[in-house]
Amino acid sequence: MNTKTIRNILALTLILATVLGCSKYEDGPWISFRSPEKRISSHVWYVESYKKNDIDLTVEWKDSYDWGFDFHPYTENYPPSPNSDISVFVNSQDYSNGFGVWHFHVINFQNDSYDKSKLVLWFNLVDTSGLMNSDTIGIFPLCTRITTEYEITRLTEKEMWWQYTDSLNNVYTIKLK
Repeated sequence: MNTKTIRNILALTLILATVLGCSKYEDGPWISFRSPEKRISSHVWYVESYKKNDIDLTVEWKDSYDWGFDFHPYTENYPPSPNSDISVFVNSQDYSNGFGVWHFHVINFQNDSYDKSKLVLWFNLVDTSGLMNSDTIGIFPLCTRITTEYEITRLTEKEMWWQYTDSLNNVYTIKLK
């Protein structure tokens, strides 16, 4: 092959890698070719850091809750139904497990347009007798029975960081591993 052809192939490869690997949030050490859906549904996530306005609430979270979140991947019927299931693993004497739904922020449902830098989450817990929880449990905004939209600020195969700002401008930063 001549030098010009090799240079063109190299330039095309670099352009494709840049376009395919870029996203709205940091992907990790370099770039990721795994979709956000696949990275989110890759394993069970646990809260590693929980902060409100730079006040660390991690110990309180881990002592009281320390739930595991297993985001199930989108099914073949997506996008006609934008919700996917989530399982919540609870280490508690009162609750056995949890369930819920998650999806990306819907921009325009008819055009299959979604903002994959924002994750919408709703979940609830089931007590040991099999009844659904009727109370709000957790540390706001990561609580049962509340639909919350988080901004995804980092998403790798091993880390997912969320940020939420409430109506009083309190900023919550939740880091999961």
